[in-house]
Amino acid sequence: MENRNVKKQLHRKTKAFIATFNAGEKIGLELIPKKKGGVIIKNVLENTPAKRQGLSKGMSLLKIDDVIVDTIAKENGKNATSTIIQEVIQTIHQVLKSKSSVRLFFTKPTFYFTN
Repeated sequence: MENRNVKKQLHRKTKAFIATFNAGEKIGLELIPKKKGGVIIKNVLENTPAKRQGLSKGMSLLKIDDVIVDTIAKENGKNATSTIIQEVIQTIHQVLKSKSSVRLFFTKPTFYFTN
């Protein structure tokens, strides 16, 4: 976890959807790990900031402010499903300790879940 503050750039052609959340807000997302690293939105809870900002099921979380999500698991040296979700949540909380808001960068969904 030493390099957590290293800023990395996304590929220039990556089109990101940016959502901003304030400290103290319940974001309203259920996240699940992707098979090849990173996380995606499993569900967006009703009447939450995430729903009001247009986030939807299947969107991939790319960055938390300046931290690329794929680097979180690599820095930790693990790829366990619960670990990546815990690390993402911890990173969001760390950003909110030093700032009044956090920006989450998502890609549009490329697939949809079926129940």
